[in-house]
Amino acid sequence: MLFKKVDFLYNKLEGLFKIDGSEKLFLIFFRLTISTIALIEIASLIKDLPLLFSSAETLMPQELIYLESGYFKYFHPLYQFIETNGISNIFFPTVTRIYIGALIFLLLGFFTRYAAGIALVFQLIIFRSFTPFNYGYDFFLTMSLFYCLVFPVGYFFSIDKKLFNPVLNLGFNYRRVIQIHLAMAYCFSGIAKGLDSGWWNGNSVWKALASADNNYHTFPSEIFIIIGIGTILLEFFYPFLVIQKLTRRYTVFAIILMHMGIAITMDLYAFSAMMIAWNIAAYGRFSTKK
Repeated sequence: MLFKKVDFLYNKLEGLFKIDGSEKLFLIFFRLTISTIALIEIASLIKDLPLLFSSAETLMPQELIYLESGYFKYFHPLYQFIETNGISNIFFPTVTRIYIGALIFLLLGFFTRYAAGIALVFQLIIFRSFTPFNYGYDFFLTMSLFYCLVFPVGYFFSIDKKLFNPVLNLGFNYRRVIQIHLAMAYCFSGIAKGLDSGWWNGNSVWKALASADNNYHTFPSEIFIIIGIGTILLEFFYPFLVIQKLTRRYTVFAIILMHMGIAITMDLYAFSAMMIAWNIAAYGRFSTKK
């Protein structure tokens, strides 16, 4: 009886990740968009990175920032080595250049898996060392680079394909992993927002949008309440809506509009671009037909 139940669950799980013909184009799209967004984002920060990594120009003592990092216990030996040998001014600029080079290799699909692994490690060293400056984009970039490492994203439309001609039998729906990940992320985000009264009365939305640089604080409070409640409902019901073909297109369109609104009103362009790319990768129409 137990073996029958296990076999039944295995068959269900196997059916969940059954290929649907979109895997090849999904893998190409995911690699190209993630590496492009990461390159644009690091290029926009290149002039400001010395404020974080330079011992002479830093905004605050680096030791204080390190202590705030959840990864401190893992990076502490590295920090000690850098400080002991007095190579901080050499190490971090070099790390940044290697990170950019790895992203370019990932974009081109040249030694793709190695490039993704190197980019992942150095992204952690560069950005995740400074938790007070992190936000949703940094976490999703880490996850994206991890998926580029474990998914066979370099097997198609890449230099690796031209040079080594690797053969891959696509028997797994990698796209389903992203779909499940998104469903869980949005649903739990909706639950977290729903437990915060500020999202029901509009205060959280007002605090996120209103500043001295805009006039959003003059908007009627009803607008912030509608946005807050709408965000809670959209995120919480996201997994239940996208699973239905009838509501999938409208749900993804609404999520994309939400992130476009975040980009415009809060200037979080990298985060919005990353989330839009994930949604398109998960539910966009990828067809091998011409």
